[in-house]
Amino acid sequence: MAKIKGKKVKGFNDNCGGNFKIKQSKSGDKFFDFKIAGTNYTLYKERVNFKKASKLARKMGGYLAEEEKNPALPMETFNIYKKIKKHLSDDELIDTTSQRNAGGAAYVWLGGSDKKKEGDWRWLRSNDPIDDINWGNSGFNPGRHEPDNYKGEQHHLALALESWPAGAGRNDLLGNPGQWNDISEKNKLYFVIEYINPACDLL
Repeated sequence: MAKIKGKKVKGFNDNCGGNFKIKQSKSGDKFFDFKIAGTNYTLYKERVNFKKASKLARKMGGYLAEEEKNPALPMETFNIYKKIKKHLSDDELIDTTSQRNAGGAAYVWLGGSDKKKEGDWRWLRSNDPIDDINWGNSGFNPGRHEPDNYKGEQHHLALALESWPAGAGRNDLLGNPGQWNDISEKNKLYFVIEYINPACDLL
């Protein structure tokens, strides 16, 4: 178990998925633990910027969730979206809605960035390049696609929980629920933690 401010926090995956006790949680609880294909996650429902989210994920014994190169986890982050969207209440969706340069939609932080080198998108834990598989581009807006580094400050990856920009018509949409958007790290959002034991990397 990890500790935050002296308190033990459940969630650390200490044996590649066999000892992660998921409690029944409801909307309003701070933590929502879930599994996808044997991999353990926690939705941490506290509004924080990207830097703090990454720090809290490490304190929990994990890291901000990534799209793994793992055939057992196809469409991993889209499945994360489906899990947490069912769990969140309307009030919680409002709570994790972007405030700055992100289309006014609801998102959660994932662990990707191009802050070190513009356009070189990488997963922070693995340093693997981020494949162009799930960025927002509805197809209704030719010539507009994500990531677009709008206003020169969008360097961190978020998973959309609704279409953006908020209130846009079909012809103006840039992305749909379950897709990725590059947004300003100053937004305060919920975030998703993924857990792994280093020994699992050898499997």
